[in-house]
Amino acid sequence: MVGNREQESNTLMRGSNFFQEKGDFEKAIDLKLQALEISQALDLNTYTFELYKSLHRCYHQTGQLAQSYQYALRAGEMEGYILDERRMRAFDEIEVKYQTAAREKQLALAENEHLRQSKELLKSRWAIAVLALGLLLAALAARNLQQKKRFAQFVAIQNQTRHESELAQMRKEREAAAMMSLFIGQEQERRRIANDLHDSLGGLLYAMQLQLAKAKDLPADLPQTLENAIAENRRISQNLLPATLARLGLCAALREWAPQFEETHRLPVHLDLPEEALTLPDEVSISLFRIAQELMNNAARHARATEISLHLLPDGNKLTLLVEDNGTGFDPDAQAPGFLKTVRSRTQLLGGSLHVDSQAGRGTTVIVEVAQEVKITQ
Repeated sequence: MVGNREQESNTLMRGSNFFQEKGDFEKAIDLKLQALEISQALDLNTYTFELYKSLHRCYHQTGQLAQSYQYALRAGEMEGYILDERRMRAFDEIEVKYQTAAREKQLALAENEHLRQSKELLKSRWAIAVLALGLLLAALAARNLQQKKRFAQFVAIQNQTRHESELAQMRKEREAAAMMSLFIGQEQERRRIANDLHDSLGGLLYAMQLQLAKAKDLPADLPQTLENAIAENRRISQNLLPATLARLGLCAALREWAPQFEETHRLPVHLDLPEEALTLPDEVSISLFRIAQELMNNAARHARATEISLHLLPDGNKLTLLVEDNGTGFDPDAQAPGFLKTVRSRTQLLGGSLHVDSQAGRGTTVIVEVAQEVKITQ
């Protein structure tokens, strides 16, 4: 759980750096403050120190010198605290070493005294020594038996724990496999429907268009209606299975789909995509494309937004998809368990992380980060 919180703080920090580079200091400061709250709750002193410095620079860039000065002071205090903490840790280590040496010395003296007494006892009372030896052997045998019982119990508990862990892993793998099969089945069904629309209905509409071109005394609006039907059939086919996604990749497919989305929802879309093509595995391209579709459709249907922005940010060994809108916003913690279920499932199958940042009246930002080696081709 702590690892997830720390990962969320890292994601917020990267998102804030992105907005800071874009000049949106208000959004950058907001995300940094959220990251700071998490780092303070987890006592991540070094990370808190870096956030103090970052907030100092960010406030300074916005001209808010008082806040900048306050965070500079906090950074200085935290730096001193970290140095003191390291000194105290070194002193504690020295103290532990000293106490350990003293205890070892006392044990050695006690052992020497015991040996001396044992020798005297053997010299004077041989019979008692034999009896003591017998008692000692009996005690060792009892202790050995007890240790064997404890070891057997430990092995049994360890085997049970391993078995439960394996069962949990198997359940998790089965759920992931079932979800993957579901998504594969969905894509196959989309492909089948798209092909049927293109081959069957599309061919029929085109044949009707050729026949109407030869006919006479037709209603004036009939050719245009048929042309609209052909265009709508083409739009539905493209939405189900963008051919561009397989041919030219994720960026080209998003550029092709965005105007269709704008026309359908009468909602402007701002795209921030790499100019160069990205070389990604098919499952990553398809999943990120479907995630972008669902997030943008949700914003259009439920958020009452007037503008949507989509950013795709490659960075070496990771890829970040960021979708934001200026809609009504909501409380992420108050949502139902099935909130963004498909998006979360696709993200988990890719081994990525999902963060939702939203407040009532301030719009919504969704960040999907995937650990993926990104190759850029000209």
